[in-house]
Amino acid sequence: MSTDALIMLRRNYKHTLRNPVTVFNAVLLPIVIMLMFVYMFGNAFSVGVKYIDYATPGMMLLAVAYGLGATATEVNDDMTKGIINRFRVMDISRGAILTGHVIVTMLRSLVAVAAITAVAFGLGFRSHASALDWLAVAGIAAAACAATSWLTVAMGLAAKTPQGAGLATVP
Repeated sequence: MSTDALIMLRRNYKHTLRNPVTVFNAVLLPIVIMLMFVYMFGNAFSVGVKYIDYATPGMMLLAVAYGLGATATEVNDDMTKGIINRFRVMDISRGAILTGHVIVTMLRSLVAVAAITAVAFGLGFRSHASALDWLAVAGIAAAACAATSWLTVAMGLAAKTPQGAGLATVP
């Protein structure tokens, strides 16, 4: 990774920390939804296993999806405010600007997946997976984060307004 991408990563990371709604939507909202589904609806469904064991993989993917709206909004906001044009004048790699957004989104999503997994284990989730299986789960989560992050950046670039970009990624 180039130093330009690291600078953009730091910039976007600071933007994320300064926006508590982004952190809430990306990390805490999937946990709240998981608690709601497990405790409010969990006894209503008969899935053959404990409902927490059934719901956790889906909640992991949901955690990836809930952090995407902020990325599209931030990318489009950078485009509409002219910040990207300012970066083009400077000696910054064009790919570094978008790479910074993608990496921050991936980090935010992976933190959300880790939080969902920890809460699931706290709620009684038990897996028969081996360490190699869990490594595969981490790889699949990282690949899903990377793919959806780049897709979200493309949506942010294509949208006409930041609000439209945020709505384009609503799960």
